[in-house]
Amino acid sequence: MKKCTYCGLENYNDTVECVQCTREEFVVINEEGKSVAVPPRLGPASVSIRCSLHLREAAPGSLSPYQTVMSSWGGLKRGFLTIDDQHLVVQQRLTSVGALLIAVSIFIFGSIIVGFMTLNHRGTGDFIFGANLVLLLVVSVPIACALWIGRRRRQYGFDQLIRGKTLGHELVLELRRKPVVPPLQAGSPDDGTAVQPDGELTLKFFQPKDFMLLTQRLSAAGVKFDDSTAQAAQVINSFAERLNAVTPRCWVTFTLLTVNSVIYLLMYLVLAGNFTTTGLQSWGANYGPLTINGGQWWRLLACCFLHGGFLHVLLNMYVLYQVGQLVEKLFGNWFYLLIYLACGICASLTSVWIHPAITSVGASGAIFGLYGALVGYLMREHGGLPRIVARPVLQSAAIFIVFNLFLGFMNNAESSVAGHGGIIDMAAHCGGLLSGFVFGFFGARPLDPQPRQAATYHRGVTLASAIGVLMVILFILAIRP
Repeated sequence: MKKCTYCGLENYNDTVECVQCTREEFVVINEEGKSVAVPPRLGPASVSIRCSLHLREAAPGSLSPYQTVMSSWGGLKRGFLTIDDQHLVVQQRLTSVGALLIAVSIFIFGSIIVGFMTLNHRGTGDFIFGANLVLLLVVSVPIACALWIGRRRRQYGFDQLIRGKTLGHELVLELRRKPVVPPLQAGSPDDGTAVQPDGELTLKFFQPKDFMLLTQRLSAAGVKFDDSTAQAAQVINSFAERLNAVTPRCWVTFTLLTVNSVIYLLMYLVLAGNFTTTGLQSWGANYGPLTINGGQWWRLLACCFLHGGFLHVLLNMYVLYQVGQLVEKLFGNWFYLLIYLACGICASLTSVWIHPAITSVGASGAIFGLYGALVGYLMREHGGLPRIVARPVLQSAAIFIVFNLFLGFMNNAESSVAGHGGIIDMAAHCGGLLSGFVFGFFGARPLDPQPRQAATYHRGVTLASAIGVLMVILFILAIRP
């Protein structure tokens, strides 16, 4: 057994880095519980963390004591922290959603300008001038945005960080723009209360281990934290240990990612990149006349591994990578695989029941089922997850569900009015989401090893029964004329 000297986690595997804090500082413990060796390897000199951040600094002469300097609230920007041995670097960058909105805005704005310039003058010269102007806008606006975003960067020495505290699931660092003189050292009796801050940095972390990593790094550098932060770090550490103990590896998620990607590459080669409706149906797309009337029920599952384009498979695999690992650790490998496949079949049955005349492909129904299973687990085992972990998970799940359902309904309404355009299979999304909630509620097991093992048989039978009953109900609804 090896014990990490940085975070104290006991590691039973053969990896060279700690599974929690990713450091490489171990002390080997023998059977008597004594340390026998200290490997000379050291951890990385700097660590990068993704998070949502809100940085405010004092604004003399302003009505409010603080003024927002940078913020990644809202999802258009994303915060990045880089920690080395002496500094904490805070910066924000544009997310894919923000880049998409900028590109759409440029296109609309450029189209309006060209339309006005060529409204009364249809000459070639005006058209060339308008095209050059649009090209200038297309090039200059992203560059200006990149320069503006690049300026949103702050670097703080550890002697500029006064103290930290935890508010709910957020970490707040009080800081000064100039170093504290004399600097506060680790173990000093002064907790920094006599130093008045002129700024504060509020952080929301996407992963609990990032909270642990940041607080440990800053604590080792002498930054003071209140008791609530230490308690939160202890709770997160205990939760991470239990999670890694019950499900050490997420092999199912990575297998699903590989299978979906390989099938897409094969489809691309065989279909020569032409993903037509006929081509998708030949590979096993879910289509009512073939699935129901033709008796080809294997399409209910096969369609969950097919995708209609590069962007389609890329987005689905990205979301599966993000949510799949957490859900797999909560439910266990085999329960997770069973829930994923069952949600995919239920999503396909819902699709052929609601609108059997469309051709449906994609893993999004099963992925919606994973979010539903996550919510179902939190409803059943809410006492097993600490609030500081459960709250951001529920928030991210709610944002994903509401945003995608709204986007799907708006896209379908626009396509219906225009009479053309792709249709998002909202029936499959809703069917996967609701079935996932049911399966997650009945298949949830405690994280503690002994209660989890005792509940495995009972929860497994309950989960299998719920899957069978729901599939029979959807099957009957799908074959009704």
